[in-house]
Amino acid sequence: EILRCLVGSEMCIRDRNNIMTKGNLNNLDKSFVQNLSNNWALVTSGASDNYNMMTVNWGGIGFLWNKPVLFIFIRPERYTFEFIEKYDYFSLSFLKDDFSNVHEVCGMQSGRYINKIKETNLNPIITKNGCMLFEESILSVECKKIYSHQMSQMNYENHEFHSMIKDKGSDHKMYIAEIIDIWVND
Repeated sequence: EILRCLVGSEMCIRDRNNIMTKGNLNNLDKSFVQNLSNNWALVTSGASDNYNMMTVNWGGIGFLWNKPVLFIFIRPERYTFEFIEKYDYFSLSFLKDDFSNVHEVCGMQSGRYINKIKETNLNPIITKNGCMLFEESILSVECKKIYSHQMSQMNYENHEFHSMIKDKGSDHKMYIAEIIDIWVND
């Protein structure tokens, strides 16, 4: 379903089997948000020799400061948070349907204690910006951070929303990032 909203180009991220091709940013539509909400995604950050990924489904896309942007929310106690804070780039990857078990591992277990690549059998691909994508993705979005904000109880206009999440951990931090590239697995 994600592929129907993107148009591939000739440029490949790597030659082996032409796994990922560049997509057209202008063709992202509301199905992106529906897929994030319903199918979840992996956010990945770090360096090629030390990175982590986690399952996310809070976020969206838009246009801000004359740039196409993506925004996500991560709790400070998550291991991936450390990488997002340290590195300028991160990726958001939507996996093929038959990889739903990956979301369980990456959403329920910490990379502090397990090797998520070994546990999930994902095959990483490194972009020129150092972002990690995965061969098993049908869509990956490469992003560069431009703004972040720690959410807090006093900033909620409707405190009902804060009460829904407060018992599950600390408040999330919001990251707004410029969409640098979109990669499609044909």
